[in-house]
Amino acid sequence: MAVTTETYSAAAGWSRSDVVTLLESGFTFAGMHGGPIAGITSTVKTHFGGGTVGSSSTVYFDVPVATTSGIGTGATFNVRRSSGNIADIKVNRVGYNYAENETVTIDPLAIEIIGSPTMEIPT
Repeated sequence: MAVTTETYSAAAGWSRSDVVTLLESGFTFAGMHGGPIAGITSTVKTHFGGGTVGSSSTVYFDVPVATTSGIGTGATFNVRRSSGNIADIKVNRVGYNYAENETVTIDPLAIEIIGSPTMEIPT
């Protein structure tokens, strides 16, 4: 089996853009620089449910999905609560195989609330 290698380097005094250019060259050489990837979670379209608990204000990081209406997997979210309510949900890890408008539910115990928050995922 033959193995082909390629070396990419930057001169002294390299910048961040030089690193990005080298990575792009390497990915292209490896055949890993393709078109857009479908099925990843990019944002939360809507969220509802969850109720309130006291007046807690905190952020929960890397909250996993408990259930989903489709086959998507691997997404995690950062959930911010303010005055006990869910104030904001952001995608932390994009996961894969999510369909447009797929509904995911996170475990309420993961963010210390009553009721399961549910989100709709646009891709």
